[in-house]
Order: sequence, then C-alpha cells, then structure tokens
Amino acid sequence: MKSKNNKKTVLFIFGFFVIITMSIALLNTKAQPNKTTLGCHPEGYTISVNATQIEGEISSNHIIEVTGTGANIVVDVYAGALSNDEFIISPSNIIADNSPNDNDPAANSISVTLNITIPSQPGAYTLRILTRSSTLDGEDTAISVADIAVTVGTFVIPPTPPLELFFNHNNYYIGLVTVILLVIGLVVFQLNVKRKSESKIHGISMAAALTLTTINVFLIMSEALNFAFGSAELPIFSYIGQLSHIILGSVGYIAGIVVVVGTFTKVPISKMKISVYIMFLAWTFNFLFGIFVLNLGG
Repeated sequence: MKSKNNKKTVLFIFGFFVIITMSIALLNTKAQPNKTTLGCHPEGYTISVNATQIEGEISSNHIIEVTGTGANIVVDVYAGALSNDEFIISPSNIIADNSPNDNDPAANSISVTLNITIPSQPGAYTLRILTRSSTLDGEDTAISVADIAVTVGTFVIPPTPPLELFFNHNNYYIGLVTVILLVIGLVVFQLNVKRKSESKIHGISMAAALTLTTINVFLIMSEALNFAFGSAELPIFSYIGQLSHIILGSVGYIAGIVVVVGTFTKVPISKMKISVYIMFLAWTFNFLFGIFVLNLGG
C-alpha cells in the first residue's frame, strides 16, 4: 500500500513539473521584432545590409543598402521596433518589390538604397530593418531581420549595475552552485550506501539542486526558444547541440524528481543509485557542455 502511495506521489510531482514546463514554453514561443504584431521566421525570406555598425555625429545622414529575396518581398523599417522611431528614413520606411524605389528589376528580389538620418541625441541605438511578405498577417507574417548598431556622437557608457551583471550570466552562476550541491549530495549518498545507513542530507542537497535547476529553466526558457525558433539560420551543429542539451537536461531532471521524492518517501537508498548517478552525470556534463561547447565553440 505504501509503495502505491509513493508511486502516486512521484507521478503527481512529475506531472506538475511537466505541466509547468510546457506552460512556460507555450507562453514564450512568440518571438517578434520588439512588437506584438509580427512573427519571427524567415520562411523563404532573406536580408542583407552593407553595414552592421554606424558611427556618426548627431543628425548626420548615412546610406544603407538593403537587399533581399522572397515572394512579393517588402523592405520595412518597422515603426516601433527597437530604436526605429528615433531615425528619419528616406525615401520611405516601407518599399515594395518592383516599386519605383526598388533597384532590382527581378521579381521576388529587391535592392533598396535607404537614406538614414540618425538621432539628434548622443547615445547607442539599434536600427532594425525587415524583409517580409507583402501582406501583414500578425504573428504569422514571414520576416527576416537585420539589426544595425548605431553610435551617435560622444557619450559616456554608464557602468552596468551589479544586479544587471548578475542577470547577464545568472544561468552560469546558478548552474555552478547546482553542480556543487550535486557533488555534496553524491559524496553523502556514496557514504550512506557504503555504511548502509539512511540520511536525508543527500536528499536536501539534491532537492536544492533540483530547485535551482527549475529556476534556471524558467530564466533561460525565452532565450532558448528564441535561439531555436528565431529568424537566424543556424549551423546544424548548433541545432544538434541545443537538442542534445535539452534532452540530457530533461533526463537529469526526471532523475532528480525521482531522487528527491524517493528520499523523502523513504525509498531504500540502494534503489536510487541509478537515478542519483544519472542526475549527477547529466547535469554536470550539461553545465560543462553549455560553457565550453555551445558558448565557446558554437
């Protein structure tokens, strides 16, 4: 009877985490160009610009050459996206294929010369240029994106607040603490196995690691989904690496739930060896893989 109750508890907690994770995923799958009315997938559309960085004096003029391909393609300096409203665009912020301002006579191919007047205040700005389908279909609109970093005048970059610095790399810090907790939990677990004694100390360490990993998943979910489903065409290595990262992390997560629930429902320690080892190896490998392969090599 007690065994059945333990199984129900494990299934309930596992189901809860699955529902939460899927809910977060669904809520974060809408990637758009800083607006809520467009989608973020190329679907056959391409874009290239002749400059990705501009430095100039306030209100100075600069020429941007934009080319792209796609069915009934349109070049659009989309109003409201990033810093776009700070710029003056000429001859127009929207230019359609085969219109008078299209320098490429071929169908479904466009070449546009934009005269850009940069902002009148010193600072750092980002100009976002799109190529898209001719019809706006909300989040189903197919687009491709190019961002241009614009530095205007001379200005002092304010120091980054410590809290912002932390959140810029919080997944690394949380991941490191998680691995440390896993090492502590594994050492205590091994000692308990050898002595054939029961202790919840390793369970507490594993539970803390599971909690931190859950927080980490929520913090990086949006970024990960944008990376996976965004408009950029990524090397096949990056897709394989991300998929492997997700699968291995999920396996470790399931093992972690089994370990934590098993510890606090008094499952014999000898029956949790495989789950403990899987949790430790999967997450430790993922931590190192994420730093040295996905970030430095990918």
